[in-house]
Formats: sequence, structure tokens, C-alpha cells
Amino acid sequence: MEEIGDKRGLAIIYSYIGILYEWQGDYEGSLKNHEASLRLCEEIGFKEGIAAAYGNSGNIYEVMGNYPEALKNYLAA
Repeated sequence: MEEIGDKRGLAIIYSYIGILYEWQGDYEGSLKNHEASLRLCEEIGFKEGIAAAYGNSGNIYEVMGNYPEALKNYLAA
């Protein structure tokens, strides 16, 4: 995706990788990938992707018990 400049596609892939890390219980890895997705979505103005990245990050923070950070991400979504 990087070679052809498909930032939207790359953002979606980062999101899926983040979900896979979540399923494996690697919450830090998950957050890292959702953050990468968010950065790309913001760069290209992909609003649905921005909302998904914030929502997915909120889910991770909630599972981790960090409710203030979860709420912050949910509200941003």
C-alpha cells in the first residue's frame, strides 16, 4: 500500500492489525496500530476512519480499565 500511495487502504490495514493485537491480548500493540491508523485518516480527511480509530482505541482503554481515557476517545469518535 505504501508503494502505491494508498493511505486510506493503509489506514484500514493498521486498524485491522490493531484489532488482531486486541484479540491476542496485546493492548499496547493494538493502541499503537490504531494510533497509526488515526494519523493517516486525519492526514487524508477520512472521517469514518477517524471515528473508527477513536472508537477502537476507546474499546482498548475500556478493557484495560482506563475509563477516563476510554471516555475521551469515545467522545472524540
